[in-house]
Parts: sequence; C-alpha cells; structure tokens
Amino acid sequence: MAERIIVTGATGFVGAHLIQFLLKNTGAHIYAGRRRRSDMSLIENEGKVQWVEMDVTDAHNVLSTIKTVRPTHIFHLAAQSFVPTSWKSPNETLMINTMGTVNVLEAVKSLELGTKIQIAGSSEEYGHV
Repeated sequence: MAERIIVTGATGFVGAHLIQFLLKNTGAHIYAGRRRRSDMSLIENEGKVQWVEMDVTDAHNVLSTIKTVRPTHIFHLAAQSFVPTSWKSPNETLMINTMGTVNVLEAVKSLELGTKIQIAGSSEEYGHV
C-alpha cells in the first residue's frame, strides 16, 4: 500500500517547499491541507497533490479528513507564525497553534491509525499515536 501523507499548513512557505520535496522524492499520495481562504499560489503541483479542506481549529473537520485519508504520515505545519499577527490576535494564535495540534493528535489517536506525525518546530518524530 502506498504511503499517504497529509501536510497541514500546506499553503505556507515551509509547506509549499515540503510538498515539492515530497513530490520529487517519494511515490506517496500527497494530501495538502488548506483553509477555505488559503492562498494556493505557492504550490506548483500539476495535479499531483490532492487538496483537502482542513481547518485544524475545527476538531470535527480534522477527524473527518483524517478518517477519510487514513494517512500513514502527517507533517503538521499549520500555525500562526507571523509574530505581529500573533500579538494582535493572541486568542486565535493559541487556538491555531495549540488546539490545532491537539485536534490532529486526538484524531489520529481516536482512529488508532499508527500514523507517524512530525510537528513543525519539533526536533524528533513523535512516533505512533
């Protein structure tokens, strides 16, 4: 069975580069998570990436997406990383960065998928959840 990879925050700078790397170096099915209002101009995928609507602050949406895709790997890059915005909107920043991560982890845990998860900013893989 081919690997199925979800990249959350796929429309950001790091996500776009990661997807290009994965497309060149793996045969995996790539699912690019995006919010409804995301700018998708950084991704050049020639139809090789399947876009999935995935708002990490919406636990039901995250669970539904992960249940449908059944990923073998998740690269969790979705975050509010722009410092001026984080100071202007601290509650939204906490929801995205903290609860977004909890929602991804809890969805994988509840489905007992054994998905490997890499969280942006972490120095090691968290292994199977």
